Amino acid sequence: MGTIVEIAISAKPGAPLGSRERAFILIGEAFQEIARLEKVFSRFDPESELSRLNGREAGTWIPGSDELNRILALGETIERCSHGSFRLMPECPHGPGQCYELKDQAIKKLSTCAFDLGGIAKGYIVDQVFERLRNSAPDAKILINAGGDLRCSHEERIELRVPGEDGDGRYSLTIQNAALATSSLQGSLCSVGTASARYPQNTRTDAPALSASVVAKSCGIADAIAKVALLGDATRAMASDLEVGMIYLFDRQGKALT
Repeated sequence: MGTIVEIAISAKPGAPLGSRERAFILIGEAFQEIARLEKVFSRFDPESELSRLNGREAGTWIPGSDELNRILALGETIERCSHGSFRLMPECPHGPGQCYELKDQAIKKLSTCAFDLGGIAKGYIVDQVFERLRNSAPDAKILINAGGDLRCSHEERIELRVPGEDGDGRYSLTIQNAALATSSLQGSLCSVGTASARYPQNTRTDAPALSASVVAKSCGIADAIAKVALLGDATRAMASDLEVGMIYLFDRQGKALT
């Protein structure tokens, strides 16, 4: 999905992970899963399942893979809860859900408008890989950072480098067995240890906040709600049933908004 991914796995105290070789095998399998899911969701790959769906004529039901059906169902839920602040078809000029239908593991496009899962797919991939690792090594400490979409199995202190018109600021927070995602109008950095990656940039210039970070149960939800919080209604997002834990908004000077 055009980003840098870091995966760290280590033993919890008193619960050996096993050999170093096993840890490398698990991480290798995780990256293979990332590559597989990218072939489903990437709009940059003309051979991806998403690209092939967008290229189909409107009006016919198309069976979707389990992965595509799950992410579209989650996105549809977030569209509804956010009253359209998040969109599965972000460039569609029509109302939310007017250009597609989802039913019984199938998808029907109702117009030539295209799906773009850039606001949720990266976080969803992090979730899928995280759960795969946790199932394979339930006693391990796991951390995945995909360009600022982050999920950990333990307590982790996170440092956000927050963009401001007069330079970057820093903001520290701690999460535990949770996900974190950030969206910015200008780009910002999240660092965990030595890992850092630049967030995607948006184009809106009239929002009061310059960046938003969201803590949630899953990275897919945090990824999408970060866009809702920045470009839509943070209060409405918090009031939804999406298990959003906390929303941090930062103004154009890089200061946290209350």
